[in-house]
Amino acid sequence: MAICRAIQESNRNEKGLGVAKNFKVLVVEDDDEVRQSAVLLFENMGFDIEESTTADEALVLLKSGSDFNLVFSDVFMPGTLSGFGLANECARSFPEIKFLLASGHPDEELKKLDDWIGRYNLLHNPFTLEELRAELDKMFAFFKN
Repeated sequence: MAICRAIQESNRNEKGLGVAKNFKVLVVEDDDEVRQSAVLLFENMGFDIEESTTADEALVLLKSGSDFNLVFSDVFMPGTLSGFGLANECARSFPEIKFLLASGHPDEELKKLDDWIGRYNLLHNPFTLEELRAELDKMFAFFKN
């Protein structure tokens, strides 16, 4: 499983800390096992979670008025929107919502989407809990003492 290292670390280190009370994350991932792993990881850190299996479905949720603080999305998914496309639409329509992408695909595949690289925060799977926390700190300063 791509993100299991981070989950194991979160089970040991973060459970019950509630570092992100009243903070809502939309997890967007088409692979059920990976999505459930990401949900568990964020729940262990105290986040409120909603899930979506496609970027198209996620956009409907975002437009419904749900009060999300962060979208955590895979890059490559079925449907009309990729994770990058969702991030772009989110930046245009919901600039207050932060966006974090994750991908287990090789850099060569990501470089084909050259115009998107560098515009959004991107974690490479598998990632560690520290890497996730560092990205969240860049966006929200949750874990700084």
